[in-house]
Order: sequence, then C-alpha cells, then structure tokens
Amino acid sequence: MLWLGIETKGDARLFSLGKDSEKSKYLVDPTANDDRVLEVLSDTLKNAEGEVRIRLRADKTLPIEAIKDATLGLQRLEASLNRERSADRRLRLVILGEVSEPTK
Repeated sequence: MLWLGIETKGDARLFSLGKDSEKSKYLVDPTANDDRVLEVLSDTLKNAEGEVRIRLRADKTLPIEAIKDATLGLQRLEASLNRERSADRRLRLVILGEVSEPTK
C-alpha cells in the first residue's frame, strides 16, 4: 500500500510519499512541492493495473478542504493514467484516510 502524507510546519504545508513495505524510506521526502509528489506517484503507478490502495496520512489539525483537495488530485491522476489504457488495464485508486497528531 502507498501512502500520501500531508502535514504542516509553520505556515507551510508539506507532502510526502511512501510505501508501507519500505518503512524506513520515503519515495518523496516531505516537500512543499506537491507537483513533485504527483510526478513520482504517477511514475510509480505507470505500470500498475487494477486496484491500488493509497492511504492519506494527514495531520489532524488540517482543514477538511486540504483532504478534499488531495483526494481530488488523486482522482485526476487516476483519470489521466487511465486515459491511454484499454479497459482491461485500467487502474482504480482506493483512497483511505488516516489522521494523526502533528509530527514534531
């Protein structure tokens, strides 16, 4: 399972990406550049087919709009990746949510 982290540090919103199977390593270290996270995620999913689970790991102090924006971004990525695929190679993102205390 992949995870997308969303947290705040001061006034900045940081995004990160990882795989549960690689607990000690990020695919994308925390960054304010959400385009970088989507680029790496797109590359990670380019050959994936069928159901792929992505867990949103968000700081519980974030407004719900931040979670909605992330969800919509993932849905747009799914549509973009599926645009060129045949029906039997389609990708379906299953987006799960998780909130936690802010990291120190």
